[in-house]
Amino acid sequence: MALPLIAQTDFTCGPACLRLAYQLLRQQQLPAIDEFLIWREANTVYMVNGHPGCGPYGLALAAQRRELEVVVYSHQLEALFSCWNAHNTDFAATSVLMHELDLTLARQEGLAIRQQPFTSADIAAALTSGAVVILLDVSGVAGHWLVVQGHSAAGWQVFDGTPGPQHGMHVWADTALQRVLRCPQTGGQSMLVLRATGS
Repeated sequence: MALPLIAQTDFTCGPACLRLAYQLLRQQQLPAIDEFLIWREANTVYMVNGHPGCGPYGLALAAQRRELEVVVYSHQLEALFSCWNAHNTDFAATSVLMHELDLTLARQEGLAIRQQPFTSADIAAALTSGAVVILLDVSGVAGHWLVVQGHSAAGWQVFDGTPGPQHGMHVWADTALQRVLRCPQTGGQSMLVLRATGS
């Protein structure tokens, strides 16, 4: 299936990625308004300035409500949020507070949660099994969600919903993926492994 041209707004990278993953797995589109409904459901953490971004557990809960199977991988996210918001201790405290609330809700809903580090080999295994991966790019001063759709000898198929030149599907070398996989300051990382229900 050809990748749809879903372009996020400046603050809906997570919801745009979930819309894309849903289309790849379900072979049908979520309505455009769902991008903002998902953002309402999943915006949990302050990432630098502006609109709050989507944390992995809020995004996973939104995916489950849309009948996708989800496994959440996360590692040292509290330290990651504090690092991104070192300029504002109130933002950092809010990030951790909302992250912990979403984690509690995710556990109550029975989401599969793996609080452990992961590698590119784990991503490759998920893709080989037919899953789509939503990966948190933690290499910058704030988080950014990406979709990893495939892997071959040519590289990783990565979709970036950012409007402008970055928008679209790119083929990344392994070194490029390794750069965004783990925060260099804290080791924090996160991804969602998504499958169609019953697949």
